Amino acid sequence: MLTDRKTKTQPETELAALRQRLAELEAREAERQRALQMQAALYRIADLASSVTDMRAFYTALHQIVGGLMDARNFFIALYAEPARQINFVFYVDEVDQDVPPLGEWLDIEDEFGKSLTAYVLRTGQPLLASPDKFAALVQQGEVEAAGADSIDWLGVPLKTGGRTLGVLVVQSYTEAVRFREAEKELLIFVSQHIATALDRARQLDETRQHLAELAVIASLQETLANQLKLSAVIDLVGGKIRAVFNAQVIFIALYDRVTQLIQFPYYWVRDERLHVESRPLGRGLTSIIIQSRQPLLLNSDTGRRARELGAFLRTDQPPKSWLGVPVLAGDEVVGVVSLQHMERENFFTEADVRLLTTMGASTWVAIENARLFESIEQRVVQRTHELAEANERLKELDHLKSQFVSNVSHELRTPLTNVNLYLALLAKHHNLEMLDRALPILKNETDRLKQLVEEVLTISQIEQGAKAFHPQLCLLDDLLAEVLAAHTTRVEAKQLQVTHQRNPAVPALSLDQAQMRQVFTNLVGNSVAYTPPGGEIHAETAVVNPGPAELHGWVLVYLHNTGPVIPAEDVPHLFERFYRGRTGVDSGERGTGLGLAICKDIVSQHGGRIELESAEGLGTTFKVRLPLPL
Repeated sequence: MLTDRKTKTQPETELAALRQRLAELEAREAERQRALQMQAALYRIADLASSVTDMRAFYTALHQIVGGLMDARNFFIALYAEPARQINFVFYVDEVDQDVPPLGEWLDIEDEFGKSLTAYVLRTGQPLLASPDKFAALVQQGEVEAAGADSIDWLGVPLKTGGRTLGVLVVQSYTEAVRFREAEKELLIFVSQHIATALDRARQLDETRQHLAELAVIASLQETLANQLKLSAVIDLVGGKIRAVFNAQVIFIALYDRVTQLIQFPYYWVRDERLHVESRPLGRGLTSIIIQSRQPLLLNSDTGRRARELGAFLRTDQPPKSWLGVPVLAGDEVVGVVSLQHMERENFFTEADVRLLTTMGASTWVAIENARLFESIEQRVVQRTHELAEANERLKELDHLKSQFVSNVSHELRTPLTNVNLYLALLAKHHNLEMLDRALPILKNETDRLKQLVEEVLTISQIEQGAKAFHPQLCLLDDLLAEVLAAHTTRVEAKQLQVTHQRNPAVPALSLDQAQMRQVFTNLVGNSVAYTPPGGEIHAETAVVNPGPAELHGWVLVYLHNTGPVIPAEDVPHLFERFYRGRTGVDSGERGTGLGLAICKDIVSQHGGRIELESAEGLGTTFKVRLPLPL
C-alpha cells in the first residue's frame, strides 16, 4: 500500500515541477518579449527624433509607441516653458473628458491649471501615480483640486533632459478594468527619459528647420524688395508677405517721422479688409511704447490690463486677445513698427514669431530707406523741373516785358524827340517872338518827359545793381505829402479835381531818404491825377497802426485814394512788376513805361515797408504805403 502510494505521488510531484518550470519559462519568455518590445520602442523613439519632419506626426508616433507598452487610450503631452510659467498641450486624446484645453497655445499655468495634477508634477518634478485614494489625499492637503472628468488612475511623469523640465507625459484610465500599478509607473519613467531626449532633439531639429524656413522667407522678401524703389510698393510687398506667413487677423505697418513725431499707417489690414487710418502723434499707445523703447512687445493674454501696466492704452473697447509688435530699426533710430494681432485667441504668437517678425522688419528698413531716398530725389527732381519750367516761363515773360519795354521806351522817346525836332525846325524857319513864345513851353515839357524817362531807367538800373544810395533823415510824412500835392496843382486845376489832405499830428517823424520817398509819392500822386477823370476826387491821409500779434513794431500808413477807373483784378497782382502796364493804363492813352510802380515798391521795401493796392467798383482805387515805426 505504501509502495503504491509513493508510486502515485511521484508523477504528481513531477507534474507540478514541470508546471512550475513551464511557468518560469513563460515568464522569462514574456519578460524577453517585453524587453524586445521595450527595445523596439526605444529604437523607434530614437529614430523619431531624426526621421519625423512634423511635430504633430512626432507626437502621434509617441502615442502609438506608448500605446504598445501599456493602455494609452487616454493620453496627452504638455510642453512647459519654465521662465514664463506657461504650458502648451501639444497632443491630447481622451475618450471621456470633453473639456479639452486649447491645443498648440501657450497658457499661463497659474491662471489656468495651478491646482491640477499636471501642474503638481511640473511643480514637484516627480512622477505621480494618482489612484483615487492618492488623489483624495492630495486634495485634502490642498495640493490639487478636482478638474475635468474623474479618472480612476492618473499617471504622469515629467519629461526631463539635461536638468531641464521640457514638459509632462500623462496616461489615465476611467474604468476598473484598466488600472495602473508601480510597474507601469516604472515603465513610463524609463520610457519618458528616452522620450525627453528624443523630444529635445526633435524640437531642436524643428527649430532648425523653422529657422531655415525663416531664412527662406527673408531671402524671398529681400529678393522681392531688391527691385522696388517706390515706398508704397515696398510697403505693400512687405505687408503681403507678412499676411502670407502669419495667420494674424490684424496686421499693420507704421512709419515714424522723428522730426514731426507723427506715426503714419500706410498698411493696415483687419481680416480681409484694408483700412485707411489717419496719422497720429507719438503718444501713449502700444505702438508709441515700441518706438520709445526700441524693443519688441508681446502681449499674449489679458492685453488690456497688461497695456495699462505699461502705461499705455488700447484704442478700442474690444482689445485683441494677442498683440505682437516689433520696431523697424535704422541703426539706433526707429523708423517704423510692424504689428500682428489676433482678436479671438490668447497666446497666439510665439517667441519664434517675435524672432521672424523682427528679422523681417530688419530686412525691410533698408528697402524703406532706399525708397524714401528715391522718392525724395524724385520729388526734388520734379520740384527742380517745375522750378526750371517756372523760371523758363518767367524768362519768357521778362523777355516779352523787356521787348514791350523797349517798344514803350522807343515810343516815349520818339514822341518828344519828334516834337522837339518839329519846333526847332519851326524856330529855324520863323525867326519871330510869337513862334518862340509858343515853342519854348512845349520844348521844356518834352525835355522834362525825356528827363523823367531817363531817370526811371537809371533808377531801375541802380536798384538792380544795388548802387542806389540811401541817405536817411528825419521827415514828417504829412509835410512831404503836402509838398508833392502842391507840385501837381497846375494839372489838378486843369482837370478840376478835388484834392484833400488830412494831416495827422500823432504821426511821428520817420527816418527816411526824403528824395526817394518824394519819388514814391510823386509817382503815386501823378498816377492818381492822370487816371482820375475831370471833376473826380483825390484824398490823402496818414495814420498810426498798432503792431499785430506776431509783429515787433507798429506802422505808419499813408492812404492815397482816387475815384479813377477800377483796376481789373487780374492786373492788380502784377502792377508792381517791372515793365508791366495794366489794361487801364493802356486803354487810357496815358504815357508810361511800366517802371513807376516797380520803383515805388523797391524804395518802400528798402525802407522796411510795403505798398498795397485796393480797387473796387464804386469805391475807386487806394494805394497804401506802410512804413515801420521806430522801436
